[in-house]
Amino acid sequence: MLQEVTPYIVFFSGFAILATFVIGFFTGWIVNNVVGQFLNRPTPFAVHPEMFDEHGQLIPDEILALRFETEHDTDDEEDDE
Repeated sequence: MLQEVTPYIVFFSGFAILATFVIGFFTGWIVNNVVGQFLNRPTPFAVHPEMFDEHGQLIPDEILALRFETEHDTDDEEDDE
């Protein structure tokens, strides 16, 4: 009896593997497009109230931007020892 059923088992197993591969491929393709559109959408410019004067105009000359870099940390106490 097993010899009679074996070709059907092999056929349906192969079909299931192939169908799973095709469905996974197209699902991944669609999800990749959706996530790519979500991540690449334009983001609005973040404005803070302290960037404007009393008339609502942007004050570009009075804005101070600071950038702290930690990779060039110079600690003189460690160098002396």
